[in-house]
Amino acid sequence: MKNINKISLVGGLVFAIFDAICAFLAAFALQPFMAFWSYIAHVRFTGVGVESSVTFGNVFWGIVFSFIIGFVLTWIFVWLHRKFCCEPETK
Repeated sequence: MKNINKISLVGGLVFAIFDAICAFLAAFALQPFMAFWSYIAHVRFTGVGVESSVTFGNVFWGIVFSFIIGFVLTWIFVWLHRKFCCEPETK
């Protein structure tokens, strides 16, 4: 783990890819997508009037936001790992 920024870029890309997949599913398969999240969250979404309003701008800014959040969270995680783990410091 020599370069923390490269690892954080990968983390940001993973977050952005998951956001793009969620946007795709919300746009083209809303009912199965809501059923999936009802199983995950243990909440019944069947009575909720859900409508898909996915636009190109929403998807773009969602991917950008997810990338930034993923980059920052991965950077913090790697920094903490390097600070407190038993790995020797290489310089």
